[in-house]
Amino acid sequence: MSGGPAYPRDTRKAALFCPAPTAAGDGRIAAAYDVCVADVERGPGAQADRIADLDTSVAHPARVYDYWLGGKDNFAADRVAAERVLAAAPGLRFRVRANRAFLGRATRYLAAEAGIRQFLDIGTGIPTADNTHEVAQRAAPSSRVVYVDNDPSF
Repeated sequence: MSGGPAYPRDTRKAALFCPAPTAAGDGRIAAAYDVCVADVERGPGAQADRIADLDTSVAHPARVYDYWLGGKDNFAADRVAAERVLAAAPGLRFRVRANRAFLGRATRYLAAEAGIRQFLDIGTGIPTADNTHEVAQRAAPSSRVVYVDNDPSF
């Protein structure tokens, strides 16, 4: 994670739009998840506190999903849980990856063909390959993406 953006005074707005600065400094969201609502509510030191409280011995749905996608942001407990689910639903990994591929195709079409430049990604989980902003900005560099998610564990 980066150092994160300056914290807005109005946390209600921050919950909906937490822009992370890009290398160009234009305010587009290029690094998702730099700030979460809980961080804004608790203040600038909250991210470090959250990371210190991370319990890697308990599976988390977003990390299990990351494992199914072939990502690297998961732990042993996540992999064990993921494999147990796959034992009960062997075709699930294919369906998860097909879902991710559809997200990419739909985003690419909307940005390149339909002229859409603003995207709202709800229920985003954790960053993985070909995030919405990456796909949209490859097709149309002026695209903007807002990521929204809820993690009741915080």
